[in-house]
Amino acid sequence: MGEKLKVTDLRETLESAEAELVTLQKRVEMLKEWISVTKRLCAKNSKVTAALEASLPVAKTRRTRTSDLADQVLEVLTEKGAPMHVKEIVTALAVKGHPMTAQNPEATLAVALSRRTDKFQRAAPNTFGLALALPVEAVTMAS
Repeated sequence: MGEKLKVTDLRETLESAEAELVTLQKRVEMLKEWISVTKRLCAKNSKVTAALEASLPVAKTRRTRTSDLADQVLEVLTEKGAPMHVKEIVTALAVKGHPMTAQNPEATLAVALSRRTDKFQRAAPNTFGLALALPVEAVTMAS
């Protein structure tokens, strides 16, 4: 009876393994089809890719931390030594490894800089430089 039990156990294990193999083969076929479709989508022109990305849901989280942004812009303007247009600042930030992920980075940057008059000064429309700090003596004399 010991041998019959072992043979029965082996048959059950074999059936289970065969069923698992069938399931895995179906999964392999599904993955092959998914890979094929994905490759075709990636190979298409950028309009199709952009349309696909636009249809994906976007998480509603705050993407640009303005306190960090101000420090990064301060660094960029200090290196440049002259006022810069917001488009130039956005490009310089991306080059330095601080890309802006806002939907409209130029507008976001312009608003953030115009609200920080202690650090930034508007030199022209959408052009900002470092705020000129008056010496302490001049502030005292003016009072």
